[in-house]
This record gives sequence, C-alpha cells and structure tokens, in this order.
Amino acid sequence: MHSIIIIILIGILLLLDGFGFKAAPSVLAAGIALGVLLIGLPHGGLDQKIGLRLLNHFQRPLALAIFFSSYLLVAATVIAGWFVSPQMTILAFFSLSAWHFGLEEETRENLSWLDQLGGIARGGMVIWIPASFQGEAVTNLLTMIFPAGDSSVGIQVVNTIRVCSPVFMALLVFDTVFSVRSTQTSSGGMTHRDLHRIRVLAFAVLFATVDPLISFGVYFCAWHSIIGLVHLRDQFRFSNFELAQKLLPLSLLAIALFVVGFGVSSTANLFAPAIIQTIFIGLSAVAIPHLLLHVISDSFSLVARELAHE
Repeated sequence: MHSIIIIILIGILLLLDGFGFKAAPSVLAAGIALGVLLIGLPHGGLDQKIGLRLLNHFQRPLALAIFFSSYLLVAATVIAGWFVSPQMTILAFFSLSAWHFGLEEETRENLSWLDQLGGIARGGMVIWIPASFQGEAVTNLLTMIFPAGDSSVGIQVVNTIRVCSPVFMALLVFDTVFSVRSTQTSSGGMTHRDLHRIRVLAFAVLFATVDPLISFGVYFCAWHSIIGLVHLRDQFRFSNFELAQKLLPLSLLAIALFVVGFGVSSTANLFAPAIIQTIFIGLSAVAIPHLLLHVISDSFSLVARELAHE
C-alpha cells in the first residue's frame, strides 16, 4: 500500500512540475524543515535502545554514557567537517546515506554482494540522478548548504558523483530488472516485483526532472523515514500511539536545536537559505552516527545469525 501511495504522490508532483507549478523558496524550505523535523529525524529516535542492545555486557549507566558520548562525538565531528573539509564530509554523508537508504528497504536475508551493491545504487538514486541530470541545481543547493558558500566545492562534488554514475546506473538496472524478488501478489493483482520496478522508475523520473529539494523531501520523509518508523514499531512491538509517545521527546529536542541552528545561520543568510543550511548540516550530524550505528548493529546481527547456523 505504501508503494502505491508514493507512486501516486510522485505522479501528482510530476504533473504539477509539468504544468510549471513552482512553490516559493521560503514555503518550500519551511515544508522540508517541517517534514524532516516531524518525520525524518524521529525515525532514528530509538537509537539508544539499539545502542544499549549492543552494549548489554556493560551496566546500564556505563552503557548509556558510552553510547551518548560516542554518538555526540561523531555528530560534533560531522559538524566540524562541514567547516574543515566540506567536500569529504558531504561525500561521506552521501555514501553512507546511499548504503542505508537502499539496504533498509530489503526484507531478504543473505543478500549477495551484487544484490547489496544494487541496493546501494537504488538508495543513492536521490543523490546521483539529480547530480547527473540537474548538475547546476544540485551545485547551487550545495553552495547554499556549505558554510563558506563556495560554489567550486559544489562543482567538485557533482563532478565526482557524475564520474561514478555509469556504474550506479548499471547496478540499478541489475537491481530493478534482474535481481530476484518475491512474486507474491500485491494490491490490484500486481506482484511486489512489479511495484518495485514501477516505484524505482517513478523515483528516477522525479529525481531527474523535479527540484532536487522537493525530490529529496519526498524520498526522505514520505518514503525512507516511513519505512524506518514501521521497522521501529515492529522491532520493538509498539502500537502506533506508543511509538509516537516514545518519539515525541526527540521531535521536541530536534525542533529546539533547529531553532538554535536557524538563529546562528540566519545571521549570515536569508530566510530560505538559513533553513536549508540548518536542516542539512543538522541532519547530517544526526544521520551519520545513526547510519554508523545501524552498520554496526547489522554486522553484529549477521555474525549472530551465521554462528546460530553453525
């Protein structure tokens, strides 16, 4: 059902774009901020529970201290990276995001290396397709985000991504056309494989044609984060209301930190650029420790499954 809804939403956005509908920059920036704060960031709101599972050999106070100190240290390093080495920081952020976006959609176990690479190419569509087809728009967006506002860094990042794009395209074709998926019938008589292919094609067209900020917001908030929230609900066996209660503190904290970050950024930027800079720098500062935590957690889970089968 989620796939069908997202395909319909993409279709509406493509029609609006085709008719020349453009949202005001301030409205677009505010909408992205709202989506990220209320849906995007909360999908990592139970990271401490995952961290405590990994640190279950330590007493709880020590485990909490280790987890939060490590999490905050990585976040602080990422923020510093935007000022010291923005090109390396954004490329690392993009790489980890592509890995996380693609593989979190998978429900199959024991994926081959080729399947995993295909998933990464699919997860990275939101990055490499806009860079390939809308290089100038992506460069302008990156220039807006970088604290120094240096367009040359944005150009270098876009060119680096474009060099890798043919490989990503080949992997995406494999993932979409040749990778084995369930043929179980879904809504309207379509198989999950059919829905997967239509959804990937719809996202590809969206990323190639529509404002990168809009396509990112749709993918991150309406697709990836919803999947993450469903995984959290199922993993910890919460009802929707219980999950919302658990995530409320993080949402309030995110809003408070956003206000602080916006106050700092707005001293040197106009309204819309200040919002966008605050969102992306803040998002990367939270996302990279979140992504690294999932890399470690997934690796431990894989090892545990392999040991159980021996």
